[in-house]
Amino acid sequence: MDAGAAVETSPDFPIPETMKAWVLGNPSELALTRKPVPMPKRAEVLVRIDAVAICATDLEIIDHGSPALIQGGMPFNKNFTPGHEYMGTVVGLGPGVDEYRIGQRVTVEIHAGCGQCKRCRAGMYTSCLNYGLNYGELDKGHRANGFTTDGGFCEYQVNNINTLVAIPDGMSDEEATLVVTAGTAMYGLTELGGLVAGESVVVTGPGPIGLLGVAVAKALSASPVILTGTRDNRLRIGRELGADHVVNVRNEDAVEAVRRLNGGKGVDYVIECSGAPNAVNDAIRMVSRGGKVCLAAFPHQETPVDVAQIVRNNIYLYGIRGEGRSATHRAEALMSQKRFDATKIHTHTFALDDLPTAIRYAKDRVDDAIKVVVKAKGVAAHRVAASRLRALVSEMAGTSPAMTMHSEEMRAQRLRIRNVMRRASLRVSSRMSPVSRRRFGISMPATIGACHDQNVARTHAGERLARAQYRERTFEAAKVEGCFRHG
Repeated sequence: MDAGAAVETSPDFPIPETMKAWVLGNPSELALTRKPVPMPKRAEVLVRIDAVAICATDLEIIDHGSPALIQGGMPFNKNFTPGHEYMGTVVGLGPGVDEYRIGQRVTVEIHAGCGQCKRCRAGMYTSCLNYGLNYGELDKGHRANGFTTDGGFCEYQVNNINTLVAIPDGMSDEEATLVVTAGTAMYGLTELGGLVAGESVVVTGPGPIGLLGVAVAKALSASPVILTGTRDNRLRIGRELGADHVVNVRNEDAVEAVRRLNGGKGVDYVIECSGAPNAVNDAIRMVSRGGKVCLAAFPHQETPVDVAQIVRNNIYLYGIRGEGRSATHRAEALMSQKRFDATKIHTHTFALDDLPTAIRYAKDRVDDAIKVVVKAKGVAAHRVAASRLRALVSEMAGTSPAMTMHSEEMRAQRLRIRNVMRRASLRVSSRMSPVSRRRFGISMPATIGACHDQNVARTHAGERLARAQYRERTFEAAKVEGCFRHG
């Protein structure tokens, strides 16, 4: 990339002239091509995209176009790259940028408002009145990567500094892509009032936003937190993320169950994340008089609403778009403090070249997929379900993870696990770059590393072992507590 004198770069992070990028053609048609690497302008940075999660809205855009708005219309056949839930490394600084440094890891918000309209001045930049009116003039007006401007299904992207959220080194790439999802849940609770400690909250729909809505509400000390849905496996994850009660609406009436679980009365708040046709009417019957409902899902059709129920009971309805009012920063703070484990909803990872397969997994929920992540650097597809990690570690240890062991047996088991992990590291760590080794906390003797750098093949088994080693540090503590925090 011809950065010019005004753009600061570093030889430690060389920037190519072109990059891989997926481009949307006709509806549901994506093509892998090459694009010029964009150049940051004032108040912008160039981000090397290390990982990007697939959102249900990405699927809507790819298949139907809306809510993307490119050059005043649908995004098809306009050389548009979708994808918006990405994280990466800052590799270029635009003129005057000193808020971030080259090499710093960041995750991103979607929206950078124009900063001039009345909505932006009030902090509602996701509702910028200039939405979609700036394509081709990226340094002025509203910008929403993956919606009104190119997004993250590529190797590099330019972001306004207002959309960046710094992340700690201890947060994995995959977890960092989930900050924006947690930020949407945080934004919903913010619009409902923000002070939910001791208040009752229902989350309807155990998708990614709903599940992290449970986690955020519980982290803010809401009580009780009730999750409703149709899939038992997702409801179980909701329990692990903090739900006090779960309701499978296939087995019982959701409204009656919620009122029963809340002592016979309505709840204070409902966050609606399902988009189901009857969801709004159910929500306004779950809340108490004067209660508040946040609508965080895109229904696929017009939805009838019992307005009389709303008016008679003084119920408030809020619609939210994205993750406004800096909610992503607050969500990242909770995740950095380990107030909840967002990685419980991450189920699959694919290489950037395998994006169509990743989309199929996300759309069709193949293998119980919840949150599917794509990584730009060559990474084999794998699943990171807690049960699989538990089985792997138990097999390595040669014993059951029961909590009835005496302290001497526990120490012996931890030693066996550590030895297995260390042997595994010599087999797989040399296939990783020095930067990746530091990221994962892997070390090895220089002589062994030099030998292996020449001879070790990059295999799928090696990738799984690398991930297992990455979790080894936290596994021991989690083992004692009887849970798998990174499963």
